[in-house]
Parts: sequence; structure tokens; C-alpha cells
Amino acid sequence: MQQWHWNQLEMYKLIVLHVSALLAQTILGFNFDSPTDVERPGFLKVSRPFTDDEQMVMLAHHNLARGNISNQVNMQCLSDVNEDLVNYAQDVADTCIHMTPRGCPYGLGFFRIQGVRTGYLDYVMRPFEFGLLHYNYLQNHCNRAEYCDLFRQVFWHKADEIGCGRTTCGTQTFIVCAYTHKQNPNAVPFIQYPEKGRCLFCPKKKSTCDYNDLCCEAY
Repeated sequence: MQQWHWNQLEMYKLIVLHVSALLAQTILGFNFDSPTDVERPGFLKVSRPFTDDEQMVMLAHHNLARGNISNQVNMQCLSDVNEDLVNYAQDVADTCIHMTPRGCPYGLGFFRIQGVRTGYLDYVMRPFEFGLLHYNYLQNHCNRAEYCDLFRQVFWHKADEIGCGRTTCGTQTFIVCAYTHKQNPNAVPFIQYPEKGRCLFCPKKKSTCDYNDLCCEAY
């Protein structure tokens, strides 16, 4: 199993390089094609896998957004891109269908955006903005349920590895990310305290609190 190790300094450099884009780009909404749209004659599907660098940028954006969740005290950092997860996510993305395969061993996040785009910024920031507006933490409920699964998966507190796939489906860019851990819709995705305690509930395996208030392994 090939892995790309991602250290904290490299991650920080990429976050700095891309943070201006967080403020400059417009985040577009979700718009999923149905299976009948995918199967219609002339529907164009073009596989556009993320490069190694783009995979790492996706990881960095995840950690930036995860650390910015208000008052979270147990959010873990994503630390590696895993080739098995990359290949699985790309295979799912190439179907152009928003559907978790039967027996899927990973957590999956689905995102579709209009146009041919890189997509990694939109994938992370859209659920971040959605969570601020539509997720009720006390009730563990989303006011717009169709977006809730992606929010829960991107911000599920447990985190180890990630791998993402990308395909042009018709006139849209379809992104699928696979995660080591699956989100649980019946549980809150993270713990919040009214007064933030940095990494208050980190597990022993990830007891180091990084610069972004995430629970990480010591290097």
C-alpha cells in the first residue's frame, strides 16, 4: 500500500499559499444528476484524477476547515493520502452517480459543481458554510437534509487517511472523497464546549495539539 506522508510544515505552507483563494472564490451549490441523466445517449464522462499535489492540497484544506469549527475540542487531523482510498474514490467518481457502493468499507463524501473545475476548495468550503447556517448541534439535525451527509463526513471527528477522485460528468465536475472512518448520522460529528479548550478530548494515539487546534500524532 503506497502512502504519501504529509508533515505539518508542508501542510502549513500549502495552507498559506491557498488561504487567499478561500476568500476570493465563489462557492457554488450542489446539483446531482440522476442515474437516468447519466445513462442518456451522448452523456460525456471524462475521468480527471487529482494529481499527487492536488490530493495534498485537498488534505490541507480539510484540516484548515476542521480546525475552524467553532468550539470543537476533539477534531483529529488528516495525516496521509492513501492510494487505496484514491483508487476507490476515483472508481466511484467515474460512475457519475451519487451512490455509496454496497459493502463500501470507507466513509464517502460526494460533491458536484457546475463547470470543469479543480473542485478541491469547493468540496471543503461548501459543507463548512452549510454547517454554519443549517446544522443544529444541540439537536444533531440539519435543516437541509440533502447536504447533511457531506457535512458530517467532512467534519467527522475521527480522521486518519483520505483519498479523492474527480470526473467530468456532462457539464459538471463530480468529486468523491473516501475516508478511513465513516460518519455516524445518529451521533454528533464532534464535541463542542462553550469555552474552547484546545484539544481537550484528544485520544492517546493523537495527543499532540497542532497549530490548527487539531488532535494529531507526535512526529
